[in-house]
Amino acid sequence: MKAKSVKKRESRVITAEETQELLKLTPYDACKMSVFMDLFAPFEDRKARFNPYDIMTIPPNSFGTSKKNKNAVVTTVGRFIFNKAFIEEYLLYELGYINEPLTKKLIGNLNKQISYAVNEGRVPLEALKKYILTQQKFQAYSSVVSESISENMFNIAAIVRPKKEELCKKYKKEIEAGDALIADKIEKELLDYCKEVLKDDPCMDYYDSGVGSWGNNFKNMYVFKGAQKDAITGKYNIITSNYADGVSKEEYSKMANSLAAGPYSRAAKTATGGWNEKRYVSAFQDMKIGPKGSDCGSKHTITVTLKGTYLDQMMYSYIVEGSKLIRLDSTNKSKYEGKTVKMRYSSLCHGVGKNHAFCNKCIGDFFYIIGMENVGIASAQIQSTLKNIAMKAFHDGTLKYTTMDLNKVFPDE
Repeated sequence: MKAKSVKKRESRVITAEETQELLKLTPYDACKMSVFMDLFAPFEDRKARFNPYDIMTIPPNSFGTSKKNKNAVVTTVGRFIFNKAFIEEYLLYELGYINEPLTKKLIGNLNKQISYAVNEGRVPLEALKKYILTQQKFQAYSSVVSESISENMFNIAAIVRPKKEELCKKYKKEIEAGDALIADKIEKELLDYCKEVLKDDPCMDYYDSGVGSWGNNFKNMYVFKGAQKDAITGKYNIITSNYADGVSKEEYSKMANSLAAGPYSRAAKTATGGWNEKRYVSAFQDMKIGPKGSDCGSKHTITVTLKGTYLDQMMYSYIVEGSKLIRLDSTNKSKYEGKTVKMRYSSLCHGVGKNHAFCNKCIGDFFYIIGMENVGIASAQIQSTLKNIAMKAFHDGTLKYTTMDLNKVFPDE
């Protein structure tokens, strides 16, 4: 079967009258289902009035409440509605107009920026509450503007089948031997082929945005189950079946065995993780923070390179620069990103007061911001994270490979 050719989506430039109509919408209007359906939903008697990717120009001084745009902004109708509903009323001064595709990564960064702004007192808590409620409101609208299934997507298993059979024949010996690396190689080649076939298909927005699980859900459903560890033998079975085509009788038992690991992780490992959470709370519940501004005077520090998620984890901790202590927060985050610095750290605190509580400078400001005095119970997050990883194993049994540089893993120093 061949893929059906898809006409590439073409954006139209909306008229001045249509632009004025959209500019009259309030943030409240932009959240209403009736408005959203009127703008973007097709009906039997008419096509959708707008596509989210249609082009519009926001004139100067026409967007914002207390702060207006000084210059004209070329944007899309979809981005305009997003900014109108989510940003204009409370967050425009902090975030500015968001004029880029709304991917999972971008939404995650916006969530982070807003949280920092609330913690640091630049944005009221009410703004964060409204932002979260608006996200929940818009969840119901996603099927209107984001096509998740198309004729090509529905038939992709049949389209990719000849190439899959060719690769399975080529690597027959390796597949029978349970070579997981070869299975990974086949998966990647087939998934790349699927991306090429579906590149202009509107249903790919779901995966290109990062929301859809391309390497797990899509792969298992339409392409290739892949390498799965057999809980009985301890070896890997290479399962070439997918759920859209159905499981072959030769691989049925292997597929059934592969389903054991997920439920086991969700049951046994989750129980262990939950028990360890309770143990941590019981053991460390007496650990507290000292008064705001307290300093035990410790000269001990840790040396860290502030990049990636580690930079986010160290927010509101104190960097040591000579005789000065500088709090890491969103106002200076970019200055220190990627730099190696010395930082005060809770494990190196001498303690303050009769109970030897953590001092403010060693433990940082985060717990003071959220009003949490008994910080010992936060240690349960370690076990909570491990528990959540075990629970996620129920949904994702794919193997992930990482290329390691041994010179960096085992340095000469």
